Amino acid sequence: MSGRFQYRLQTLLDQKARAQEEAERALGDKQRDLRVERERLEEENGKLAAVQQKREAFRRETPAEMTADTMRYRADYLRGLGQDVELAKDAVYAQRFAVEEAEERVEEARSALARATREAEVLRKHREKAETRWRREQERAAELEQEEIGSVLHEARRRSG
Repeated sequence: MSGRFQYRLQTLLDQKARAQEEAERALGDKQRDLRVERERLEEENGKLAAVQQKREAFRRETPAEMTADTMRYRADYLRGLGQDVELAKDAVYAQRFAVEEAEERVEEARSALARATREAEVLRKHREKAETRWRREQERAAELEQEEIGSVLHEARRRSG
């Protein structure tokens, strides 16, 4: 009768458990990256809203005196603000794309974690069943040994008695 259960696939189980932990860390990293990208999107949306408000406020302004120079200046300035709005829209679009990519990476990391968890769980269950089977065998062997000792003692008493 051996003293301790030895799981023959323990090294593989350890590798699968480490892979699961790494997948959990990777998912956490990807989720953090997604939060950062979403925050950047909020910032870009804020910049866009600010430049749009600035343009609208400038449009509503009516100077007391409208000279040809003032009109040219206002037209140029509005054109510049329009370009700023377009640049801000482009930045928002690009950031939305970055958020979508980050969301895809999170989903990939979730899938990898689910796969790693399943693989580790299969080996854990296999280990539990193997250990249970080993314990039953140990108990049966101990019972047989006790029966044999009992039989020997019984036979010895019968002969001496």
